[in-house]
Amino acid sequence: MIPKDQYPSDVKILRVVSINVNGLRSSVTKGLLEWLEQSDADVVCMQESRITHEQWTEKFRPEGWHTHLFPAERAGYAGTAIYSRLPFVSIKDGLGFELADSQGRFISAEF
Repeated sequence: MIPKDQYPSDVKILRVVSINVNGLRSSVTKGLLEWLEQSDADVVCMQESRITHEQWTEKFRPEGWHTHLFPAERAGYAGTAIYSRLPFVSIKDGLGFELADSQGRFISAEF
């Protein structure tokens, strides 16, 4: 990745990272939030979050980040999350395709 300070000042950069966390709770205990803070990412899209809204506590929503979770209907399975340094203008869960939507497979966000 080219550091942001090496781009001309008139160029707008949005760094988007996609990561399969294989369980958000486990990834957080292994240093995911520390990595997040050190990263140059503006938006981080996470797959396989495997966490429910009930488990989605402040611990998983670090200060300075706008976050959104779309869990699977089945606890401990699939799910997606977005962490963004930018506020969401709009956010939508799902594609309108029941199988994918029930598994929390897709989030669209506008910034």
